[in-house]
Amino acid sequence: MLVNIGTSIDIVTLACLKMLYYNENDSEAIQTSITEFKGQVTHLLRLPIQVGEKENSRTLEANFLIVNILMEYNVILRRLTLNTIKVLVAPYLLLMHFEMDGGKVCKISGDQNMVRE
Repeated sequence: MLVNIGTSIDIVTLACLKMLYYNENDSEAIQTSITEFKGQVTHLLRLPIQVGEKENSRTLEANFLIVNILMEYNVILRRLTLNTIKVLVAPYLLLMHFEMDGGKVCKISGDQNMVRE
């Protein structure tokens, strides 16, 4: 998943959805293009999102554009979705704080060794 504070749409790849047993009948077909994005937008789909793990998580739903392209990331979350989750991102520290469903703050940190690979 890419946490991109500059994007204005939530995006999920078709390849990711196929791994989740996606049914095309659950989505709405659309025909549009995204500026400076080479992928073909095929459908719009409302999906649940869980940030964090089990009791340390935040759950909500968001509308995703389904794109048929291979990317480094399966999902890109837009600024509005991140604001709804109340996310604070520190990219240089590979750190993200967010508000959990119960109102407490949780953090997710990245792995420096994995990033270097």
